[in-house]
Formats: sequence, structure tokens, C-alpha cells
Amino acid sequence: MLEENSFSSDFQYMYINGEWVKLSPQQQQEALAISSANTTNTPMQSGMQPLVSPDGKYVYVNGEWYESSKKPVILNHDMARDSPNEINSFEQHSDFESRNSSPESTIAVWVVTIVIFVSMWVIVSVFDDKTHEVQYHVSCTCDSVFITIGGQGGDVQQFDNVLMQKLDGTLLEWTHTFSTDFDGYTFLYVSAQNEHSSGDVSVSIYVDGKMIRNSNSYGGYTIAEAYDMR
Repeated sequence: MLEENSFSSDFQYMYINGEWVKLSPQQQQEALAISSANTTNTPMQSGMQPLVSPDGKYVYVNGEWYESSKKPVILNHDMARDSPNEINSFEQHSDFESRNSSPESTIAVWVVTIVIFVSMWVIVSVFDDKTHEVQYHVSCTCDSVFITIGGQGGDVQQFDNVLMQKLDGTLLEWTHTFSTDFDGYTFLYVSAQNEHSSGDVSVSIYVDGKMIRNSNSYGGYTIAEAYDMR
């Protein structure tokens, strides 16, 4: 009985599914190469095109038949017994697919980034032994304001009925300056309340000559406040 997938002696035909199938000239050359490779127990030469079955469903590569989907088809039962590990390995590679990062991993990355940022800020603040100049600024288009400040030695100070205009109507600006070290817990604060029925209030905090906070309020008896932690 003829063996399935065998070639005729002139390599012009191949026995598939119980009948002889005519091979093309190129397939005849490949059939000859396959026969030679099986005889000498050596793999097909590099660069040679694989043999394709007439129905296009199988290809013959290095002594084995595979479906065109690249998964091995076991046409020879001895092959299945001899190389199960190779087949499992091939299927594992065929089924591999890349996966996007899960939401949990994305959240974890953000958490780690925030922790690193906060840690660096605390370290810089704690080891910053430089003395800084802090200045509070208050201005208002009203006659007077009630001012509250903090941050100088941890004390809170208040100033009532602070004039914001001269008799001729010229606007004034109230300032308060002091020097301090920043330890990461130094709280800077300034607020001003309009003591009249109209006018706008503005407060600002400057550190080493640079404004870091600013706030405004509009209308009578409103409060503007600015604060920062360093």
C-alpha cells in the first residue's frame, strides 16, 4: 500500500488523499530536495521555498507538514510521538500576543511618581538651611483695612485700621518684611479685610524678591488672603 504524501520515482507526482497529484516543475525540484534531505537526515537548504500541497492547506518545511496557519499538522503519527515538546513550544509561540498595560499598573506608576516628587520636595525643604527674606504686600482702593499675618516665628499678628489712602486720595501700600529659615513646615500667611462699604483689596507674598502667592477681593467688607507652606 502506498504511503501517504510519498513521491513517484521521477518526482513528478505526489500521493495525497488516495490519489496521485501532478506537481509543478518547481514543486518537483522541491520534492527532490525533500527526498534528499530525508535520505541524508539533513535540513532543507537555506533559501529554498517550502513545498505546498495542491489544495494550498499545507506546506512541507524541514521534513514536517504544517498548515498554512503556521500550526503543525501531524500527518505522520511517529512524528507526534517523537517530538511532542517541539509541537507544544511552537503552539506557545503562535498563541503569544502583546497586552497593553493594565489600569492597575498605570495607577501604580502615578502613585510612585507622586511619592518620589513629594519626597524630593520634603528633602529639599528640610536641608535648605538658607535664610530667606519674606515680604507681605497689602493694597486697597478703600480708606483702611484690617490685616492679619503669620509665619514670623509662628506668631500671628493683627493690625487694625491700617490706612490705605492719604488725605489727597493717593493710594498707599502696606508691607511687612522679615527673615526666616524654611524647614518644610513654615507657614506664611497674610490677609486683609476691607473696613468700608466699597473698594478692592489685594494681598501678595514675596520670597527673596519673587511673588509666590497673590489674592484679590472685590467690594465692601470682603477679605483677600494668601498663604504658602515652606
